[in-house]
Amino acid sequence: MNVPPSLLTLTLLIAMMMPTSSLLAAPQRISAPATSTARQPSAFCQTQLQQQAYDQWADLAPWLSAEVPPRSPLSDAKLKRISQLLAAAKGNPKQTQLAIDRLTLAGIGSNHLQYSQPLPTLIDRIPSAQKSQILPIVNQLVASAQALPPGYNYVQSRALIAAAHAYQRLGQQPSGAGSAIALLQQASKIATGINQPLLRAETQWRLSQAQAAWGQTQAEATSLDQVRASLQVLPRNGPGYVGPIADKLVARYLQQQQFDKAIAIAQTLNPRDEGAIYNARIAAAYLAAKQFPKAQAYFNETITQQFQSPRKANENWDYVATEAIVTLAQAGGITTASAAAAKIPANVPQYRAKAWLAIAAEARQQKRPKEASAALKQLIAAGELGRKINFGIGFGEQRDYEWSQPMYELSNAQGYEPEMVQFIEQLKLQSEGAEFLITAAIKAKQFEKAKKLVPIPMYRGIDAGVFEVQHDWLFRVAIAAAQAGQPQQLLDLSQRLQEEFRSGGGGFDAMGIDTTQRLITAIQQQGQGAAIPPLVELLQQQAKIGLAQPNRLQYNIPIVQSMVTSLREQGQTAAADKMQQGLVAKLNETTDLNQRFQLFQSLFQWSSPSRDQLLGLAEAIAVTNHPEFADWIFRQSVAAVDLPTMEQWVVPASQTPVLQVDRFGYLGDQWLLRDQPEKAIAWYDRALAALPNVNVANDDRSLWWQSLINGYLRLGNIAKAKQAAQLLPNRQDREATLQRLACLSN
Repeated sequence: MNVPPSLLTLTLLIAMMMPTSSLLAAPQRISAPATSTARQPSAFCQTQLQQQAYDQWADLAPWLSAEVPPRSPLSDAKLKRISQLLAAAKGNPKQTQLAIDRLTLAGIGSNHLQYSQPLPTLIDRIPSAQKSQILPIVNQLVASAQALPPGYNYVQSRALIAAAHAYQRLGQQPSGAGSAIALLQQASKIATGINQPLLRAETQWRLSQAQAAWGQTQAEATSLDQVRASLQVLPRNGPGYVGPIADKLVARYLQQQQFDKAIAIAQTLNPRDEGAIYNARIAAAYLAAKQFPKAQAYFNETITQQFQSPRKANENWDYVATEAIVTLAQAGGITTASAAAAKIPANVPQYRAKAWLAIAAEARQQKRPKEASAALKQLIAAGELGRKINFGIGFGEQRDYEWSQPMYELSNAQGYEPEMVQFIEQLKLQSEGAEFLITAAIKAKQFEKAKKLVPIPMYRGIDAGVFEVQHDWLFRVAIAAAQAGQPQQLLDLSQRLQEEFRSGGGGFDAMGIDTTQRLITAIQQQGQGAAIPPLVELLQQQAKIGLAQPNRLQYNIPIVQSMVTSLREQGQTAAADKMQQGLVAKLNETTDLNQRFQLFQSLFQWSSPSRDQLLGLAEAIAVTNHPEFADWIFRQSVAAVDLPTMEQWVVPASQTPVLQVDRFGYLGDQWLLRDQPEKAIAWYDRALAALPNVNVANDDRSLWWQSLINGYLRLGNIAKAKQAAQLLPNRQDREATLQRLACLSN
């Protein structure tokens, strides 16, 4: 039967949208090894088999990616599943390529090189007792790669390199070190046949890393030169060229003091962009090697080219030049960097300020006081220019990405705080730069000074509005002082909060409440228990005030509930119970069930009580009989990934067959994620039992219906998948899905 392309696309899209999970039962065979007598699948079936393999590898992705935290400890079943998928791909080049990609690639394009690769991630993640289970997988990877037909050079060489790396990380090989080195030699020959220069360069870089790991110094040098040759044939500024490979290659050449080769790479780049930064790094490397004349000459040539070339729209050469100047100053080239900084145009004072900040601080650190003093004057002068334009968006603002934020970042990373403090003080930016000044004082353990630096009131503007943050900063200072053995500031802050509450007429202050809660925890940790009761009493008074404001109950109730939760966590059970009783009494004053239920829902805006607390509170205010309660608590448990509560409430929350199929199937997916196939199949079967009762239009193509079919597929139960597919209301979908399942069952 011919299937319209739109249906095939839909089927593939649905399959790709399946939630990732582990594959738990005995696998469904993806494809049989090709033999001379075997009947080849149709084009449609080949597509379905490839998609099925893709889905199965996608289920394993969280355990192969360093970027995604593992959902659970790696099980033996998952390692076995990887081996089974490799075996199932045997004889199918496309599926073999997919398997190799999933074990050796991370990221997109040449960005793979920025991330940890899946196979090393797998080796690092599992405990030592499981590492013996990795070796057969690596052996399978080698066998799969070597069995690929001609034309798969990129995939094949990458697999052999990854295997050699894995043998080295595992500390063993099939037949000694010679076997891994033979794999690298084979990969080197295969890589020369990769037609795309960028992919060839990437592979040769991988090869050089593996050769270095195995101590193959001469072979590594040859591979590095091959990377350089591959990069140099790419179009100038080609896509992906100025990226990880060129960056890593320049760094490696500089590490080996092969300056001419590093220069050759930099010269192929845009001299007004990344090339200038590379050139600055090369000049800095010359300095580190004490080749001073070469360093100065090379940098001067680069920076002259940077400033003398005609400017073009949208170029970021001011930024690039500044980064180059900072790099050279940090390498010791103060004089040359100063001459270059003087050429930064006055209409970009933020770049002048950053460059002179680095020069002044580096000169101080390098004990060159005259140059440090001169650079500091230039730094202040750049700030005066900035003042005339109001520092752009405003110095010290959270979104000030031109002045304060980049200068703060540079200062904190490199120890330039003294110069940054002088900049703020001489320009009288103490209020705008208070956060930096306070942080610097804390770092210097000048806690009393830090406390005095906190403006009262202290404002912070963000997208959501402007807020007073003095309590937060006073708390930070007090905590730092306490950690240094000076707890008095914590006690002083406690007294200050109580006095502010009394003198302010007892207003309901959310920020003050948050600080009070954190103070209780901090004072407990300092062993100053006698100071806690007044703070607890302060919270109780705040709760009474908040609950006595009828027009603000929907806002205040969540804060009070968070106070209850906080007190319980701090061991203040009696106070928490008393506050909870007051909260329940206030809620019960609302006689209208709908209004009371709305207030109940608002309780959990800023707190996450336990399931028992949540249900206990619902019963105490009699909202469990509200018609929307079961549905609400089920959705809350889904958001909290609380399976016991989901299971407890899913039946009353699913009053229609459509909801039963959707939610029972969702529970099956969740148990599948947790390596519980028996529980998963039980929920899938309940969803399947509800399917005949679903009354939908004949043209319905809901994804939830297909997700049940795919759940059975992940369990390898094609018979049940077919049973679900036969109930699809749309004839075309039904026939296409059954045709797909027929491919998978052969």
